[in-house]
Amino acid sequence: MTKKVISLLMALMLAFSVISISAYAEGDEGIEPYGVVTKCFNCGAAVSNPTYGSWNENGTVYTGCGKTSELHAHFKSWRVTGWQCHSCGAWTETKRVTVTDNCSIMKS
Repeated sequence: MTKKVISLLMALMLAFSVISISAYAEGDEGIEPYGVVTKCFNCGAAVSNPTYGSWNENGTVYTGCGKTSELHAHFKSWRVTGWQCHSCGAWTETKRVTVTDNCSIMKS
């Protein structure tokens, strides 16, 4: 009889310890998150904490628009965001937003 009571108590202790451990790990404060790792397209190095930045670019794009279907110049400026590799220093573009788009065809 005492062996059955002892084994029942030990099983009960084991059950409570399993429940308490899983309840402790339910929140994310006990788990250390991994950082975002990306690959540099220039040198192939793994970049874990890149330096982000943004810059302006200007250029000419030859395209059609609502004024005509023929290709003609559009003078554009963009706001570009990206990150820099710590190994080689190359910048990788992640997003490009058109700020201005000036058509070379005069309005008639």
